Amino acid sequence: MSIASIAHEQIYGINHNINTNTIFTNNDEIMYATGTCIIRYDINKKKQFFLMGSQDCVEITALTLSPNRKFMAFAEITEKFSQIIIYDLRLTVIIKNIVIDKLPKSTRIMIIKFSEDNKFLYAQTGAPDWKIYQYKLDKAILSMVIENTPPSFHPSLMDDPSYNDNDYLYEMNINKDPNYLISVVGKGYLRIYSIKKGSYDIIDITRPEKPAEYLCHCWINNFFLLAGTREGRIDVFDYSGTYIDELENAHDIKEINNSPIYSICGIKDGFALTGNNVVTIYKFSIDPFELKNPDVDEINYNKTTFSSDQYKILKKIKLTNDDSIIVNYLVKNSNEDELICSTSSNQLFFIDLYKCEDILLNIDNDSDNNLLFSQLSLSFHTGGILALDICARKSLIATCSKDHTLRIWNYIEKNLELVKYYQEEAYCLSIHPSGLYIIVGFNDKLRFMNILVDDIKTFKEFNIRSCRECKFSNGGQYFAAVSGNDIHIYSTWTFKLILTLTGHNGKINSIKWSKDDTKMVSCGKDGAVYLWSIIGFQQKKREGEHVLKNCNYTCAILAHNNNTIYAVGSDKTLKEIEDSQVTKELKTDEVLTQIILSNSGKLLFAGTNKGTIRALRYPLNSKTEVEYREHKAHSKAVTSLQVSCDDRFLISTGEDGNIFIFQISEKEDKQKLNMHYGNEMLITKAELEEKLSKIVELKTRVEELKLEKDYQLRNNDVDFNKDKNTIIKEHKGKLEYLNNENKNLKNLIEYEREKHEEKFAKEVENYEKTIQELESLNNYKLMGKYRKYEELEQELAKVQAKWEKEVRDLNSKNFEELEELSMLNDKILSDKENDINNLKNKLYKQNKENEEIIRQTKEDTEIEIENLKGKYDDIIKNQKETAAYMKGENGIMKKKFTSFYAEIETHKAELERIQTECRRLKDIISKMEANIAGVNREILVREEMVHDKEKSIFDLKKENQELEKYKYVLDYKIKELKTQIEPREQEIEEISEKIIILDEDLQTFKKKNQNYENSIEVITEKIDDLIHKIEKEKITIRSYLSIVTKFRVSLNDLIDVILEPKLLKKTFEKVYKQFLQNVCFLEEDDKMDENTKDEILRQQNTMIHQIKKYKNQIIEEEKQSTKELTLMLNNNIELISELSSLLCQVKVERNRLTNTQRTLKRVMSIAQQGEKRENNL
Repeated sequence: MSIASIAHEQIYGINHNINTNTIFTNNDEIMYATGTCIIRYDINKKKQFFLMGSQDCVEITALTLSPNRKFMAFAEITEKFSQIIIYDLRLTVIIKNIVIDKLPKSTRIMIIKFSEDNKFLYAQTGAPDWKIYQYKLDKAILSMVIENTPPSFHPSLMDDPSYNDNDYLYEMNINKDPNYLISVVGKGYLRIYSIKKGSYDIIDITRPEKPAEYLCHCWINNFFLLAGTREGRIDVFDYSGTYIDELENAHDIKEINNSPIYSICGIKDGFALTGNNVVTIYKFSIDPFELKNPDVDEINYNKTTFSSDQYKILKKIKLTNDDSIIVNYLVKNSNEDELICSTSSNQLFFIDLYKCEDILLNIDNDSDNNLLFSQLSLSFHTGGILALDICARKSLIATCSKDHTLRIWNYIEKNLELVKYYQEEAYCLSIHPSGLYIIVGFNDKLRFMNILVDDIKTFKEFNIRSCRECKFSNGGQYFAAVSGNDIHIYSTWTFKLILTLTGHNGKINSIKWSKDDTKMVSCGKDGAVYLWSIIGFQQKKREGEHVLKNCNYTCAILAHNNNTIYAVGSDKTLKEIEDSQVTKELKTDEVLTQIILSNSGKLLFAGTNKGTIRALRYPLNSKTEVEYREHKAHSKAVTSLQVSCDDRFLISTGEDGNIFIFQISEKEDKQKLNMHYGNEMLITKAELEEKLSKIVELKTRVEELKLEKDYQLRNNDVDFNKDKNTIIKEHKGKLEYLNNENKNLKNLIEYEREKHEEKFAKEVENYEKTIQELESLNNYKLMGKYRKYEELEQELAKVQAKWEKEVRDLNSKNFEELEELSMLNDKILSDKENDINNLKNKLYKQNKENEEIIRQTKEDTEIEIENLKGKYDDIIKNQKETAAYMKGENGIMKKKFTSFYAEIETHKAELERIQTECRRLKDIISKMEANIAGVNREILVREEMVHDKEKSIFDLKKENQELEKYKYVLDYKIKELKTQIEPREQEIEEISEKIIILDEDLQTFKKKNQNYENSIEVITEKIDDLIHKIEKEKITIRSYLSIVTKFRVSLNDLIDVILEPKLLKKTFEKVYKQFLQNVCFLEEDDKMDENTKDEILRQQNTMIHQIKKYKNQIIEEEKQSTKELTLMLNNNIELISELSSLLCQVKVERNRLTNTQRTLKRVMSIAQQGEKRENNL
């Protein structure tokens, strides 16, 4: 079978170990890192697109966006080095890959930033390096390295398991103007690096008179540095580090000590800052009433001066009801009208700054805070996820985490159904197949809970401490829970302990039920994998077991045949176990932490300690290594894997706190069942009664409101009728007033008409007078001009006469003077002639000018006369028209006043309709604009998809070519294997003969061992007899000693009575009776003792020597037998492994032969049937 292909469908989570993990790519899209992936989230469509890290990516540590919004850069850690990848957002292509060499293995790239001119890229590394690297983007060359070690850091701090680089360095920002400035804030310091021509200067910023711990900072107008403190104060410095001003109690709250500033973000004409569950927005100070004034122009303020009085709080936004939540950072879009804030609960919120300004303009202080922001993402886990389970009848998954929360998610509707917070950590959980119950293991007890509509309530508690694994059966009638090294099985309905499974010697890591709930497989830290049979619960029975010490098994599953077990652990292998024997042991290059088999039994998936998900080839055909297809997911180890009931989705959780949902697409199984999930929920009787009582209250309230509204309507009708009567009376008075006014207007019109006629007559008279005056003036002017003309002609005549006289005088003089002066006279004559010509020209021009003046005056007078006529004609016409209009207007006014009241109501209704229509059109316009933007984005996305599909087609063509090559090679290998099968069969026969011989040798060795054991038993019996005799002798000696002591006592008694003969006789008789009656027997015993002592000693010595010899022989024989047995066992193991491999090959070949025989039989039967049919025909 082929390897299943999976694709990312949905991711719940965000990497909380990154300083600023969210960026705005455009106004409708954000990006954030999750695991080893980067998510592009469309805000309008609420859809995720995925960018994968490099092939060797272990964790994404930093994320940033260029100022021109064209490039995105992210830093990642691989097993060998750390690198920065620059990604083109428009072409969706990686354009540069910057590798930072010679970094220690544990060093992370904490922060990366572009310069404002997009020429440089700055990277800040963590411990123990603590340096800022400057790269030129055009050539990706390292141009400068800056040492930036926090003063509070010491290398010994890294030995602490809870150490985090983010506790010592908080933020880094780049400022271009007036110089290249790098500002860094961390634990106990705020520092500026001024870069000048390959070198840099360090400026440490402090306020000695008022020291503070700075948590964040921001540049405003490229000139001012705003630094936020833990005390809730903002200190303002310029680019040289000199103190300018401060903003005390920036959040404007009463508890000043509990208002730290965690982030500052510069926005248009102001800035925004965050604190405990609050976002405060500051704007340059403007009176809201001035904003409404249309005469106020755009506000311009001095960008090189700063004063705290210039800025006022525009709005203070409270995000949730929990004041313990911290708002970590703020991100703005390119237009600086939208903000995204991230909280300590791994939740993103969207803030619209335009709405804040609108509320300020409307001066609505009581407006709802929820209108200003919206929830952009669900509330994700903030700690590693410990357990995951999936429901069979509902599209629900349940998770518990180190953040002390229990969450229930809907992976079809992609939302968070329930969140429950606890005081302690939940170690494990399992959800009932019905989706109505859940069991959760805590430190003190195991709790059985009911899943209600809006809560999870405890129904039953079990005294199981630190339960690390629990699981409902597939049918839901039982559940198993781990208690120490034992597994307890309970009834779901009666809560009785049905069975206890014992056998593990260490922590149990996994328990899984079979599909039919008749068997269970468990594995643990002790290296044991057990298969339990629990049919009827009459007696516990361990059907199979496999123990491998020094191996920590993390997960084991049972195949659908209820016999084959697949187990993974710390030894980097995948084992197939059947009948307590490892049939296959496949090597994996990484430690597999989890393994899961699909419900159809056709697909196998695994999770690694590096956080990747592998789709394995199933069944396992290979003998040495696992064939798989790897997919990037978590940045830490995978803690759990689950497959949905319809095999459509694969869900994984990891220690990084993220949930990955993959869509499974299997080529061979195209027709999948469409599951119909239930939606029923539990509700308690008290809650139901409370809701019913609320419904009744609401109904009564509705009826009361109806009565109130009816009463109000009646009052409104009464008021309306009163107003109507008053309006009618007013209108009647107005009509009478207008009639009087009309009459007055008529009288005025007649008076004005008479006045106008008088004025018109006067104007005509004046017009005639002006014409006469103009004619007389023109005649007078013409006469004056004519006189001047005559005077000029007379002057000409006089000049001519004068010259004629002079000529005559000259002619009468002497001829000599004429000759002398002839030349002079000629010159003078020529000059005078010229003067005469000039005078003639002047006269000609003067005449023309006079004629033109006369003509123009005539035309002007005619035009003025015509204008005056037209003017007065128009006045007369207008007066006549106004008179006619006033007559018609009087008639119209009567009609208007009758329909005046109706028109008022219609106008009111029309105004309301127009306003609603305007609102609707505005909404339609906004929606259409959003749709247009969405369509444009879809076009871009589809173009990208087309490009990706073309790439995939090209890759598939290449894969087809390679597969054809592999096919040719495999055909050739099949032929070679066929040739190799026959000699292998002969080898199998020879090996089987050898095994028979070895079995005979084993039997002989067993017989020898039995003989030796029998001889040892005989010797031990003899030794036991001797020991028994020695004990008897000791008893006799003790009895003799007691007799001797008694005899001594009796002798003392005789000695005491020796002077008294009678008493002496009596006492002697007593002594005789006690001791001397058995004298013969004692003498015989003494004789026997003397005779047998030597024999007994001799026999003891001989027996001791024989025992020593036998012991030495037995030890030597045991050593030889153990050596021979070990050799035989090793040989047997090798032969058995060879036999198993050969038997597998033989089975495969036999299966092939059986298949070919079956096909031949079918062909023969078909041929026989065909022959029969032909014969019948």
